Formats: sequence, structure tokens, C-alpha cells
Amino acid sequence: QHVPTVMSINEVVTIIKAMKGTNRLMAKFMYVGGLRLMEVVRARIHDFDFDNEKFLVRDGKGAKSRITCFPKQIHDDFHLHFEQVKSWYENDLSQGLCNTYLPHALARKYPGAPTA
Repeated sequence: QHVPTVMSINEVVTIIKAMKGTNRLMAKFMYVGGLRLMEVVRARIHDFDFDNEKFLVRDGKGAKSRITCFPKQIHDDFHLHFEQVKSWYENDLSQGLCNTYLPHALARKYPGAPTA
């Protein structure tokens, strides 16, 4: 029987410290929250509950949703990331770069929809 190889805590910390930016934040969240890659990739801002230290995983493995921990030790990292992304979005919006394609009839009926 094959025994799985598990990395030590020091090895994981070394790998995460070598990463930068969004990849580092995602790896940290996967490690401390016990999440799978696609669960982190599909995360939405309203899935984070900072007050109760919980994170809602939507349609995880087996198309099931669940609640998992969201430790305080990474709250500041996520607040900083959300502010940075919001700044980028507002900058793009001010330059008219945040439009989504809509068919002509829908775009005429809902003129504000492409930027909502």
C-alpha cells in the first residue's frame, strides 16, 4: 500500500513565502482554510464573512456547498487585496473599459447593464 507524501509545515511556509501577489494570497487561503484550488478561484466577495470568520464554499466537490473557517490571520491580506482590485475596477470604469457585451436589443432596453 502506498503511503502519501505530506509536506512539513516548514516546507509549506517556505513555498508560500516564495510566492507573490494574488498567487500567494490564494495559496495562503488554501492552506489555512483547507480549500481546493477551484474553490478559491470561484470565491466571490460576498462569500467572505469577516465578522464570524467564515467562508462560504459554493458548489464545491460533488456540487455541494459548505461553510469553512476564514482565520483572522489572513483578514488584512484580503482587505488589502479587495481595496486594490476595487481601485483597478474604478480606474477602468472611469476610462470606459468595463463594459460587458450585450445583444443590441438588451443594451438598448437596459443602458446601464454593461457596467453594472
